[in-house]
Amino acid sequence: MVYVKRKTKQILHLSTPKIKTKVRIPLARGECYFYSFEGLCSYKEHIALSFKQATLEERPIVAMHHGCFKNGALELEPCVCGDKLWESIQYFSENSGILLYLAQDSCCDMRYPDVRNYKAAAQMLTIMDVKTIRLLSSNAEQVRQLQEQGIEVIEAF
Repeated sequence: MVYVKRKTKQILHLSTPKIKTKVRIPLARGECYFYSFEGLCSYKEHIALSFKQATLEERPIVAMHHGCFKNGALELEPCVCGDKLWESIQYFSENSGILLYLAQDSCCDMRYPDVRNYKAAAQMLTIMDVKTIRLLSSNAEQVRQLQEQGIEVIEAF
């Protein structure tokens, strides 16, 4: 694909989204696969962790965690979703599931509207050949955007 920026007339070559790295990581209770990607729409370093071969399941459980700059890097205040991240990792390592870690400089504070873009998350799932999921979130915006991108969300909890 080739896109041209109008103001600068700069030509941008966008690669087809694909898995850049897939590495097996042994865990105390099974294994996990670490995925990195290239060519995603956001140009950020998003990763996925697939626990116990969850990508082979018909309807895996998927959780999303956002790299909150304010709370993660700056540690200005406790991160609301930090506990959810570790709970997801623990649950998935004992059972199965896919954790998408989205590198976004956004706030996870539920007092503010969700302005995050989940297109990269949908691209990651599609690349991993995951089309139907059970989403470990009750965020209606996540569900809406994933479905708009062709991911069938059969359950959100």
